[in-house]
Amino acid sequence: ILIKTGKWRDAKEPVAKAYSLDPTSFSWAINAGHAMLLSNQFDSANFYYNVAVNNVKSLDEYYLGIEDFDLFIANGWYEAECKAIKKNFHYHYYVRMINLSYIRPQNLNLMEA
Repeated sequence: ILIKTGKWRDAKEPVAKAYSLDPTSFSWAINAGHAMLLSNQFDSANFYYNVAVNNVKSLDEYYLGIEDFDLFIANGWYEAECKAIKKNFHYHYYVRMINLSYIRPQNLNLMEA
């Protein structure tokens, strides 16, 4: 809630602590990424986003991540960075699904991100 209401600096500490308690959680990893991104710490954000995409356990979780980036873009929060990260998140999710054989490469359109 802190992140989506623009209080991302207040979110950094509790999200980082929650992530440290459960680094396999998609929610904690992506929210840690969001807190870092919105605090202008792009390298740290990318670390957490890479963890998050590897922790996605369902299509619903994947779409929650994409929706977060769409919200940030709509709010004008690091718009260029969010577009690039969203595209990267999309790409890595689908590569992971291909590697796990959940989708066939010929059905993949990476330009939709």
